[in-house]
Amino acid sequence: MVSVAWVELVERIKADFGTDVELGELLAAPTVRGIATLLDAERPERSLVALSVSSGLTPIVWVPNGIAAQEAIPLSRALPGHPVYVPLLKGFGRPGRIALRVDDVVADMAEAIEAELPSGGFALAGFSAGCHHAQ
Repeated sequence: MVSVAWVELVERIKADFGTDVELGELLAAPTVRGIATLLDAERPERSLVALSVSSGLTPIVWVPNGIAAQEAIPLSRALPGHPVYVPLLKGFGRPGRIALRVDDVVADMAEAIEAELPSGGFALAGFSAGCHHAQ
């Protein structure tokens, strides 16, 4: 018998990841590793990671200070209603060669943002070197 928790998990995956997963697929892969593998297979290659997904308010793209983006998590919690994204840099979550020069990092971030948000209409945020990159 399928418990309500499994049905809730299907709905939660759809809400959090925007992915429709069949209940049977989850039951066939009932471990964390199995579900992660299933989600990776369903997810297209991304240039941005969505830390929070919502609609209606201006999306915010957090320009990380270096390659780490953990400083964007409090931002995503502090601004409910704003989708918050972080670019995935080549070599760090995206296929490709790691950019070593600041200009190349900035170009890589711009490419990632344009791929995911081609119509524009977003705000950039960051601090320290992230502010420099955002300019």
